[in-house]
Amino acid sequence: HLYAQACEERKIYSVLDLKNHILPQDEYEAKWYNWCDGFNQAATLLLKKKVDEIFEQIVAFRRELHMYPEHSEQEENTSTMIQAELNKLGIPYQSNIAGYGVCATIYGKDRSHGVGVRADMDALPLTEMTDVPFKSKHPGLMHGCGHDIHTAVLLGTARILNELKEDLSGSVRLLFQPSEETIGGAKQMIDAGCLENPLISSVIGLHVDTAVDAGSIQFIPGAMNAASCEFYVTVTGKSCHGAHPSDGIGALSCKFSVLLDSRLSDDRNFTEDDLSASKRYF
Repeated sequence: HLYAQACEERKIYSVLDLKNHILPQDEYEAKWYNWCDGFNQAATLLLKKKVDEIFEQIVAFRRELHMYPEHSEQEENTSTMIQAELNKLGIPYQSNIAGYGVCATIYGKDRSHGVGVRADMDALPLTEMTDVPFKSKHPGLMHGCGHDIHTAVLLGTARILNELKEDLSGSVRLLFQPSEETIGGAKQMIDAGCLENPLISSVIGLHVDTAVDAGSIQFIPGAMNAASCEFYVTVTGKSCHGAHPSDGIGALSCKFSVLLDSRLSDDRNFTEDDLSASKRYF
């Protein structure tokens, strides 16, 4: 069905019905790869056309989100806006997960397995200093990390995939994650069962980057972005009389030494492009 639509857009037709012909193996494979290449090109054009059709609407939705940012763990209005869009599309969902998170599902032919697509939705405690007409209307709060864009992109993706759900071999789980900037709402959503029923084998996520030209995508195998985490070190000293400091162990000076040595040994020796920095940075 999808290929038929794509062919109509590009006027690409299968060079031959492989099921009804007997060919040598190498010729069969060559014809098959040509058919696949034609399908990919035509399907890409079809999807691009669908993106172009809704692009301005998604931009408008993103700007609406940008004007009304909400702090982590307080994304109630953002969640309500997302739910309203899902209701328009007729996509079933669960709300108030891990706070104000939303978990929706587009069911394809296989309802037992699928992939997830994730977007975060919280803002940062920053004062926006821009002059754009859609600047933040909430003093001290701003979508300075692009989560408004992520949310809008996921809703646009949902709209297109929902139109093509009969062509999907599996299902798609839409994950609108709260509290990314603070407690990290992803784990809470996982604990709540958002990667089950259908079983989600992998999750796709993206992050905007001002260093990358618009219209371009960068990716690498394995880890791409650093993550922050907290750990605690307890330095135990030994008390003594102030007149006899040699009888004690100064915990404060030891603490400062640990901090200085851990930072200076690594963070000045790696660039932002060096993945090892993300593993060794304190």
